[in-house]
Amino acid sequence: DITQDYDAASARSLIFGNESERIRISLAVPARFSLRPVSSGAVLTFLTEPDLLPTEGGFQLFDVAIQTSFDDERARAAEMCALAETWEGQGKLGQAQASYLEVLKELPFNERALAQAQVGSERIRSRGTEVVAGLNASLSDARILGQPDVFASLQDQAQAASVTFSGVRFGEEAKAIALEAKRARDQILLPRKQAEAQRLYRTALDLLEAEKKSLAKAFLTTLVLDYGGTEQASKVKEDPRVKEILGSLSEGE
Repeated sequence: DITQDYDAASARSLIFGNESERIRISLAVPARFSLRPVSSGAVLTFLTEPDLLPTEGGFQLFDVAIQTSFDDERARAAEMCALAETWEGQGKLGQAQASYLEVLKELPFNERALAQAQVGSERIRSRGTEVVAGLNASLSDARILGQPDVFASLQDQAQAASVTFSGVRFGEEAKAIALEAKRARDQILLPRKQAEAQRLYRTALDLLEAEKKSLAKAFLTTLVLDYGGTEQASKVKEDPRVKEILGSLSEGE
């Protein structure tokens, strides 16, 4: 029984009833649904933009489809829950969550599958919240310690979590933490990286002065490939003394 008003700002379908007595009303275009209970049942109103409706013979067509059988959807919901359980068992929690959410949002026709999806989705949501909170706490600790190896370890953990929760927001949050850990590690290592790049550059120039071009090229190649982003690696591309030796080699290749 319909006992309260219901409004949907923009939708294409509306579902009524329980599993044994269910009906879906679908439209070909988005519309505002307005449902009002009355003593004899309910009044359902659709409102849509006239420009969205096709015309035929001077009349605007407003097609309404009514579905009363949901056997295919119930079967699909059960399949999606079974698939989600498989993903979850394999540690692919993002894919499992996506399957559970599809049941909850698109296939709410199988009461058993719906209950299973609700429990599974909440289980993964809870696990994702826990993992991301732990990564954020580790990031705070790493900033206090300020050690490159700690940030590197955190980056690996966060990257692994982003794969585990790929496709859902926890995966994106873990990916962001991995990037932040990398940036922090790179920032700590930058001074020593700059110093080593400067050493390589000076050594290469000394070798060039000594006409030892093969050795100089080896040092310059290491500088360009392994120390990209440093001031010295950028200088190499502009220094006429080394352009001929490096040829087409460019920073970051």
